[in-house]
Amino acid sequence: MSSNSKDINELASISIEVESKINTAATIVNQATNASDKTVKDLENTGTNVNSIAKSINEINSISTENARNVEEIASAAEHLNSMTSELSDKLEHFKT
Repeated sequence: MSSNSKDINELASISIEVESKINTAATIVNQATNASDKTVKDLENTGTNVNSIAKSINEINSISTENARNVEEIASAAEHLNSMTSELSDKLEHFKT
């Protein structure tokens, strides 16, 4: 075999190895791209979930505020009823024999 034939065979062998490495690198890049796309989708979903949670927390806060107002009104009404009961009791004492 001549020197040129050996060189051509050697270059062919090297080109096959290079092609294999390029294919492996392309596969790795595709996998990385897919993983990156999934990460972006997951982050978008997380953002949507966080917004939903924040909205729910705001609704809970609103309900809690309304409940606190209602409790204050009930306490005020109970205090007023207690005062009226006391006054009624005092007035009924005048009628007891």
